[in-house]
Amino acid sequence: MGVNLVKKLVHLAGGELGLESTIGSGTRAWVDLPFGPPQAQKRVAKTDFSDKLEPNPDTPAKRILLVDDEDTNQMVIRRMLEKMGYKVQVASGGREALQLFGALTFDLVLMDCLMPGMDGFETTKQLRKMEAQTRQTRTPIVALTALTRKEDQKECETAGMDDFIKKPVIYPEFKRTLERVFAAVPGLG
Repeated sequence: MGVNLVKKLVHLAGGELGLESTIGSGTRAWVDLPFGPPQAQKRVAKTDFSDKLEPNPDTPAKRILLVDDEDTNQMVIRRMLEKMGYKVQVASGGREALQLFGALTFDLVLMDCLMPGMDGFETTKQLRKMEAQTRQTRTPIVALTALTRKEDQKECETAGMDDFIKKPVIYPEFKRTLERVFAAVPGLG
């Protein structure tokens, strides 16, 4: 999930996360969460970030295929997208994404790059082949990945992805990227 995402989740639960590293000995990570009777837990204020996201009534209900093998990522990203007014279909891997893409129409695909079995790069190549055979328009595919090197971005482009969103997903950047991608597609912006 990434240390930043874990840190946010632990903080939302009212806990603490710590890291201690010693050269030659390794790194120790610890999490301290407030467990106890319900009355003791009431001190933790509800700070669910998703409640701060307002649905946009002006956003037409675009259909997005979210491809990610991690349940937590699916839940968090799906919630963000739904709060923005998008309809979301989730695929837990490349093969499921190919089946859904062949059966349904999507306005955008969000593709995790590192998945077991068929990774996001290969899945994107296969989606582009399917698209070339069955569709007249190109569906934008945006990488969702913790890979951030220039070489990784180039590999995304080479596979046929149109843009790149870094994990952990940060809402304002996420929203801007989606808006930019949709604005570049005739009829979707």
